[in-house]
Amino acid sequence: MRIKNPQLQSTLKVIAKTIVREEGWNKLNVRNITKLANCATGTFYGYFQDLNELILAINKDSLEELIKLFETIDCEFEPEERIGAIAEAYINFSIERHHEWSMLFEYKLDPDYPIPSWYQELVTRVFSFIKNEVRSLVKEECLDAYSSLLWSNVHGLAVLHHSRRIYKTTEINIYEQLEFSVRNFLRGMEG
Repeated sequence: MRIKNPQLQSTLKVIAKTIVREEGWNKLNVRNITKLANCATGTFYGYFQDLNELILAINKDSLEELIKLFETIDCEFEPEERIGAIAEAYINFSIERHHEWSMLFEYKLDPDYPIPSWYQELVTRVFSFIKNEVRSLVKEECLDAYSSLLWSNVHGLAVLHHSRRIYKTTEINIYEQLEFSVRNFLRGMEG
């Protein structure tokens, strides 16, 4: 059995991440990656089962970066302030790392492709930051509904921002919209 070169696997992933960052995930294909890595197309399949596996590996890095961002939020804040800080960190990530953020939600795995448990655990962990803050503000039976709604609100603002659909007729920027939206959502939870 041939011994794989871990450095080549890392190089393939770095090249793929560079393509995603600079050109977008829709420009990602095995031929482009292997051409830039100066290796045969078949070599790619010695390191990754297919493009789906590589994309999940890149998405893993993005999810772990989001988790690290959320973990740096000051624990001294009140829950409402932490929710705002988490939401702002998420919007910042979507702007600063737009193509990687976009790939998290827009790339569609083949329907029969199994989503690994580690991937679902990372997605759940990202979501848990909002959920843990909402937990102190609502009854336990309402936790999932309020957390999902709040997360959907923040994510929806990011999507609208990147689609440029919300800002064509208004001067409100994404951060003003985010602050207004989160503040009013939290105010509505009180009532």
